[in-house]
Amino acid sequence: MKTLSKIIGILIIFAIATPLFAKENILIKSDASANLEGYDFVSNFEITSDSGRYKNSDLIILSPNEKGFRFLAKNVPEYSTSNYKIIPAYPVFLNEPNTGAGYIYNVSTIKSIKVIFTTNRPYDNISLLYSTSANGPVKKIKMPQDFNSIKSMEENELIFENPLYEPDVKKREVKTTPVLGGDIEGLYFQGIEITTNPAYGYSDYSEYSVIYLKEVSVIYDELFTEEQLEQKKILKEDFGIDESAGERTKATNKVKEKIRIRENEASLMDKASEDK
Repeated sequence: MKTLSKIIGILIIFAIATPLFAKENILIKSDASANLEGYDFVSNFEITSDSGRYKNSDLIILSPNEKGFRFLAKNVPEYSTSNYKIIPAYPVFLNEPNTGAGYIYNVSTIKSIKVIFTTNRPYDNISLLYSTSANGPVKKIKMPQDFNSIKSMEENELIFENPLYEPDVKKREVKTTPVLGGDIEGLYFQGIEITTNPAYGYSDYSEYSVIYLKEVSVIYDELFTEEQLEQKKILKEDFGIDESAGERTKATNKVKEKIRIRENEASLMDKASEDK
C-alpha cells in the first residue's frame, strides 16, 4: 500500500501543470574533471571521419590546454566538402551530470546553445551531435555562422536560438511525461562535426583544418520538478531499477580493453627500442 500511494502521488503531480523556467548549464568543457576506471575523459577524445577523404594519419589530436580540445585535419580537399568528427572517449552518461563532462540531467526543451571555439578556416561549418537519452538516436544541430565575422585563430562564439522554443507557457502544447521511463532524460554530448567547405570570397584555401573547442553551454527548460526527481529516486530504490546497468558494464569493459591494448602496444615499443 505504501508503494501504491507513492505511485498515486506521482500521478497527481502529473496532473498539475508546473511551468519550469529556463536554466543554463555547461554541456562540455575542456577542463572538466571526469574519468572511467582511471581513463581520463578530456585527454582521450577521439577524432574520426566517415567521409572517405582522410587517412588515419591526416587526423591528429593533442591534449587539451587553456584554449580547449585541440584537433587537426590535414590534406583537406580544396574544391569539395568533407567532414570529420570529434567524439567522446566513452559514453558520457557514465560521468556525473551537470559538471561539464558531456551530460546535463533533467532537460526538456532547448532554448539556445552556445559553442566557444577557435578555427583557422572561418568558412567551415560546426555542428553539435547530441542525444536526449543515453542510448537514443544521435541528432545534429548545425550552428548558425556568419563566416565574414569569424576571424582565423581568434576565439569565436556561435549561438543557436531554437526557433521552436515557446517562452509563453500558456501557448505550449500540454503533455505529461512519466517520471520513470520515457525517451527523454537529459542532454548527452555525442560529439562535434566539422564540415570543411571550399574557400570563398576573400578567404584563402588552407589544407589544414584546426579546431580548438573550449566549451558548449545550453539554456533549457527543466523536465521535472525537484519533488518529481525525488519520487523517481524513491521508485528506483524501491523496485531496484537501473536502466543503464548493462550499458555501463559494456562501456566499462570496452574502456578496460582499450587501456590493455594501449599498454601492450607501449610495452612492445619499449622492447623494440631496447633491442636496438
